[in-house]
Amino acid sequence: MDKILVLRYQNVKASTLFSDSSVAVADLSRENTLIKSIKENSSFTLYYSEYKFLFYIEDDLGCFGTLMKKQKANVGRTYDNKGPVVEQMDNWQQMPFYIYYKTQIIFIQEKKKIIPITILCELLSSLKIDEQKINYYNTIVEPIIEPGNFWPAIKNSDGIYGLKFELVGPNLFGATKSANQLLQALKPIYNQEKFSFSLENENAALKVPENKFIETCRDQAESGGGSWQITALIRRAKIVIKSYDKAKTISTDNIKDIESLVGIRSKLHDAISRIDAILLGKINKSAKK
Repeated sequence: MDKILVLRYQNVKASTLFSDSSVAVADLSRENTLIKSIKENSSFTLYYSEYKFLFYIEDDLGCFGTLMKKQKANVGRTYDNKGPVVEQMDNWQQMPFYIYYKTQIIFIQEKKKIIPITILCELLSSLKIDEQKINYYNTIVEPIIEPGNFWPAIKNSDGIYGLKFELVGPNLFGATKSANQLLQALKPIYNQEKFSFSLENENAALKVPENKFIETCRDQAESGGGSWQITALIRRAKIVIKSYDKAKTISTDNIKDIESLVGIRSKLHDAISRIDAILLGKINKSAKK
């Protein structure tokens, strides 16, 4: 069995401290700049590793393609006057993906040994087109988090040393209204691209109330708009629990190539329907408050 990671992307207003106020800035919040940047940056390097994007098929709903990472594979030995020489050849590791445009969801085959999820999100977030640079926008990619992990981690521990949230926005479809209002209120004051805070208690006596503020931050992070980290006391050990380790995945039969992923298109759209129902439900619920 293989697993498919579920990520979300958004176009976030970046810092404008050094912008030219006389230049009109375009609103790119609803522009699908990730797809444009992938097409413009089909080959690129991050941390000395080479990557390529290959597009397969595209329609109004989304696109299928493959993310490839260049590695070296040992293919045999030759000999010279100094002894045996290991011969290598390029070996492009493939990870098929599907990007759904409406609610900005990315499905991509999980290969932790090839690209850990932290590097994968950083890789996709690093892509940028000139239009974004001119108008001070950044692409942010974060995983959707499997629900039901945050509060059990708090309540089932023997104590809490620390809690940390890092949120991005405000421009995340499907996050609660209160989360976007919080980030929108802070933006003109601090001109921040990210909002983060941490609470700590070295005696593992930190209190984490189930109040609106904590719930707002948790919801934003788990909707693909950031991350959370809990440092807990569990059986006398100090354990760090990260939301990235609880990223949502879909189990499926072995994915050998892009055709295998296209073959489960209906399964992906079923997952999209369930995710959309949750996101839209949160929007409607928060709008009534």
